Amino acid sequence: DTLMNYMNSLCEDSTSKEETIEIVSNHLDDFENLANLTINENGFSYSAQVELGNFEFPTKTYGDISFPAGYYDALKVKLGNAHGKNWWCVLYPSLCFINENTGIVTDEAKKQLQQNLSEEEYNIISDKEDTSIHIKFKLIELLAKKKLLVSKK
Repeated sequence: DTLMNYMNSLCEDSTSKEETIEIVSNHLDDFENLANLTINENGFSYSAQVELGNFEFPTKTYGDISFPAGYYDALKVKLGNAHGKNWWCVLYPSLCFINENTGIVTDEAKKQLQQNLSEEEYNIISDKEDTSIHIKFKLIELLAKKKLLVSKK
């Protein structure tokens, strides 16, 4: 939560991926210090290492939103020897808004996604996508367009 709050306060006015990456890259030490402070305050002795880069992520599903597997520009925080579950945050549009208690993307976060993604991109990640299959024949479409193929109803 500490890292998410800090990320949100830093990047709340960011209007582009490039701007967000620049802001985060200028504060990497702050992220690492906050992570280590939080770890120590909670009685643990391992440390955190922060990386900014383009990382491969598996498909992540949160309620009715699924983020496809792929490479994302992200802030990655490795905890201890980094063999367990580590924290990550895709930078732009921010995917740091999952409700940790329910594992669901909030309605407010969905609105933010819709504002930052094209309709097609949003449909890909949400369950609202039309998954029906439409079979087309390019040759028939071409002949119909050229008015070489005419049918009567």
